Amino acid sequence: MDDPKQFCNAMDTWAKACMTDLPTDADYKKEWRKKFRESWQFIRLAISKSCLLDRLIYGGETLRTEICPVHHGIWSGCSADPTPKECDCRHGICVTGWQRNPGDPGSENSAIMLVKAVATPEGLQAVEKIDPPR
Repeated sequence: MDDPKQFCNAMDTWAKACMTDLPTDADYKKEWRKKFRESWQFIRLAISKSCLLDRLIYGGETLRTEICPVHHGIWSGCSADPTPKECDCRHGICVTGWQRNPGDPGSENSAIMLVKAVATPEGLQAVEKIDPPR
């Protein structure tokens, strides 16, 4: 699955099917669907924001286990700033807080683009794409 949208679309299709009441649903199934609906929005947001899932699914990485000596295991946002020598915790432009495991590929973010933007009366306007640091 090379396209991140393909995975997300499949998950959303599955979730929609799980949330859709059917005329044949027994009471236990109606209750299950209700609980699923109440939880899905929170879970879907967490999935869409997860740098870890991006690395595991699309980047081919394994779960990182060594805390970065610079960022101390704390996700520190997305940045085009240069990376300190002792830090190997980037995933594209995301600063993960966890050092890359030996042998893992140096993967890039699957669906993030860093842009420089300016505020206008109409809202934020992208003015240039910024290449991630290497």
